[in-house]
Amino acid sequence: MAVRGPLYAIYRLARRTSLYNIIYARFRWLEKYLVGAGIRLPYRVYAALLTMLTPAMTIAVAIIFYFYLQLMVPAAGMRGFPLLILSLLAGFAAGSLVFAALIYMPVLMYGNRASLIDARLPAFYSILAALSVAGLPPILLISKAYRSRHLTGIDVEFELATKLISLGYSPSEALRKAAEVTPSRQLSHSLAGMSSVIESGYGVSEYLKGLLDESIKNLEAKLKKLVDDLSLFMELYIAIGVVMPLLTSIILMFLGGIGTMPFNPQMLMGLIMFVILPLFFAAIIIMVDAAVSGVRET
Repeated sequence: MAVRGPLYAIYRLARRTSLYNIIYARFRWLEKYLVGAGIRLPYRVYAALLTMLTPAMTIAVAIIFYFYLQLMVPAAGMRGFPLLILSLLAGFAAGSLVFAALIYMPVLMYGNRASLIDARLPAFYSILAALSVAGLPPILLISKAYRSRHLTGIDVEFELATKLISLGYSPSEALRKAAEVTPSRQLSHSLAGMSSVIESGYGVSEYLKGLLDESIKNLEAKLKKLVDDLSLFMELYIAIGVVMPLLTSIILMFLGGIGTMPFNPQMLMGLIMFVILPLFFAAIIIMVDAAVSGVRET
């Protein structure tokens, strides 16, 4: 709450400028990413940050760079117009980086949250299915799903749905709105389907149990594929990372004992041990990380 005071002060200052109106209209698409990423900041305030921080950083860096060049490179004879141009370029570069960071940070957080949601979907579906079996009406089902957010980690969507219901939206409309902002495609399809089932008036419990069964089967398939991939990586590690250096050493010792070689065997062993093998190990690490990440992705 202590941060909100300065942020809203920036908003009140920025909304008086014409640049704020341009940015607000041009980057309205960011609102979806702010909500879906769980950034609890209204889009109008975020647009004010874009409006004020970019020129402030540009001016600050340009001034600092100007005085830095005056103090550090007096012997170079850089005075007047060239010094001013370099300072303005440095300020423009800093302002551009700040602007790009503010634009793409919600997008990156939005994508990262998608993988987290997909990993928690089985627990989420199990809680919803258990609640629906009790025969709760849709409004109470959504409310209790939001109260169970500490168990599932899926809070943004049902917090939005709960707020919309309090504003007069029907449960199906609230779920449809939540489906539009969630970064997870699986959850989006599930919420949209749940909205249609609620409108039809029957089958909510069966639909949720079907989602639970499907999510468990998908997770089992991904885990099986992960085990197969890790087994392959282990065989590659043993074959190339352990056997190849020993086999190469034996071959070089044998060839060196029966005659001269057109190259230095020590240089070849150094190339294998300090260049080829580290690159291979790095590739193995990247492939293992990609395989593990694939279990969480849609």
